Amino acid sequence: MANNVTNKLRFDKCSKERCREILEAIRIDRIGLGSIDFNKIIPEPYFPSDQDCINWRIKNWDTKWEAYGYRDGIQYDEDKNEISFLTANRSARKIIIALSRQYPDVLFELRYADENFGYNVGEISIMAGEDFDGNIPKENTYEAQAMAADIMGKKLAFDIETASGYVRMIDKNLYQYCEGVHVSQSFQCDQSLGHP
Repeated sequence: MANNVTNKLRFDKCSKERCREILEAIRIDRIGLGSIDFNKIIPEPYFPSDQDCINWRIKNWDTKWEAYGYRDGIQYDEDKNEISFLTANRSARKIIIALSRQYPDVLFELRYADENFGYNVGEISIMAGEDFDGNIPKENTYEAQAMAADIMGKKLAFDIETASGYVRMIDKNLYQYCEGVHVSQSFQCDQSLGHP
């Protein structure tokens, strides 16, 4: 079973027309504008076995499957020039580096967050085939969890009335957010950060 990694890709320093041109070129034909077809960026050769195919994809795409997560519709924000999609276990970094070689005039901003909250999270800037700037926080720190929450559209807060949300738990100086847990008497709160 793979972890879902949320990828948010913004086309920066890019006109609406140029963004639309790129999106038309990389879209999954059956899904439409706002989707991304990895085969249109790094074409996959034919493989006689599924395992050979998966190994090639991991080596060349960084992920074992095509982009997915379009069941609830295309995640395309035309105002921000941004698309969102899921990948398996890793971000789509190698794909975006290859895409940036095809469109060297465009700055690509990739933000990603693993469903394993606070792990495998970061943001990188890519242009002309080079990732030149980024922020990859130390895993399972407040910074990593706050970034993951922002990317995934989650709130780092606990709703006492519904007993749901993310709760900051402290165990041997390890900070972790858990969705939907109940607060017990032994739970310690850190109000100074504005989170339970």
